[in-house]
Amino acid sequence: QERQKGITAQYQKSRNKEPIYMNTKARLSGEPCRCPPRCYCDDCASGRLEEGELAAYELEHRFHASTNVQMGMDRPDDELALLLDQHVHVSSEQKEAFLSEWAKSRAAHTTPLCSCASCGVRDPYLAYHRVAVAQLPSVFEFTLEQHERRARLQQPVHFAFAGKQGEPISFRPVNISKVLSCFESADGRVYHLHPELVEGEADNPTVQLCSFCHEQACEKSEPV
Repeated sequence: QERQKGITAQYQKSRNKEPIYMNTKARLSGEPCRCPPRCYCDDCASGRLEEGELAAYELEHRFHASTNVQMGMDRPDDELALLLDQHVHVSSEQKEAFLSEWAKSRAAHTTPLCSCASCGVRDPYLAYHRVAVAQLPSVFEFTLEQHERRARLQQPVHFAFAGKQGEPISFRPVNISKVLSCFESADGRVYHLHPELVEGEADNPTVQLCSFCHEQACEKSEPV
């Protein structure tokens, strides 16, 4: 604290001694810079530049040390590798335990990698629930307005396609309704589901839902 008070007093003295524009006048006249201590500008001597860079580094280091996040400080790769080698030690037994846990839980070849057919999330740590599409509540189905929008998008739109070198641009009709990710069942109902994630037979398709979407589906299910 005493050191900080001294620096603050010295800085204030330098600021009170001459106005800010005097530093600009000094640079124009070729005189040495009048930057306050531990600060520097592009016209300072090399020693002042190094002093300012060191001061900025020390300030950042004190911040990370005081908040107990030293390892979160950005460092060069070689410096970070040296710090890890000097201060972080993981025994061979711990390494084997970590690798075994990783191989058995997240990276196991037999671990199913499911995807939610509703929101699309894919996470091996989440619980998924298989549900028949026919049992999904009406909130998963297209509304009348959404059906009308899909019908409008099914009208072909001509897009310009660049030809090969020397060939003219060609125009071809494109069905842009495919931008809507939806699944149409055999009975004509359209659902807000990713079609590539719908499984099973055409007359009885099923989907995997994540815990959140499954919970929402159960809450909004209509009583039979």
